[in-house]
Amino acid sequence: MKLYIKLDMEGISGIVHPDQVRPGNAEYERSRQLLMHDLISVLKGAFAAGATEALVYDMHADGRNVSMEAGLNARISIVAGRPQPASGFFYGLDDSFDALFLVGCHARAGAENALLPHTYDDDIVGIHINGTEIGEIGLEAALAGEFGIPLAFVSSDSGGVRETRELLGQDPEATQVKEAIGPTSGICMSAHATGRLLREAASRAVRRAGSVPLVVFPSPIRLEVTYDDPAVVARMDGMEQIELIDETTIATEGPNIIIAYRDFILANSARFVARRAA
Repeated sequence: MKLYIKLDMEGISGIVHPDQVRPGNAEYERSRQLLMHDLISVLKGAFAAGATEALVYDMHADGRNVSMEAGLNARISIVAGRPQPASGFFYGLDDSFDALFLVGCHARAGAENALLPHTYDDDIVGIHINGTEIGEIGLEAALAGEFGIPLAFVSSDSGGVRETRELLGQDPEATQVKEAIGPTSGICMSAHATGRLLREAASRAVRRAGSVPLVVFPSPIRLEVTYDDPAVVARMDGMEQIELIDETTIATEGPNIIIAYRDFILANSARFVARRAA
């Protein structure tokens, strides 16, 4: 049983405010400890249930959040440093994995009653696949689905768990580690309580992974991304494989989500280069 774990910070136990998740802020090192608590709890539960190997992709900020010496064993490897798209789009993800785990994820941009909701970059207002609005949970599940990998486990706040259920039903193990009161406030359980919940849910996810259906959108795929600033879209004008729908929305298309996502990632990365050049 080989796991691919995507690790974020906004959905980690005890984190409720942007100041806690920004590298360099006073609270950030404490947040890294909270992140390691949740990650290790999930790993303990997964390995106790029969997982044999895990690759963890640290996807928050600059990808340098995992403490390599904090209780990780030899069966765990870390993708650190947030590789650029030119290094590959999936950072080790392939059809050799048996399940995808999303640890510390969050609800999509614009979600109500959710903690720190957003979709990848702060200036992205929304993403749709074939007309269905999704956030990071849905898109990551769809990408894994193209490799034949089910989304077996999600940990998040109440908003992220609700989003998981609305999109994917009861199949993934979705563990709520805090209840959102507003975008920057919530009710948080103790580390002891969340650790137990995460261990138990991760164990169930490993045992049930083989029966969880894949998330696969029907071909062809149309991926639409809306930004909050027309200047962002203007910088993408003329890029190959990008359709400008209006002043704030772009679209990519492909036979599957991997191709459509690749074109989006290339354009989204190139616009930062264009902004610096300007």
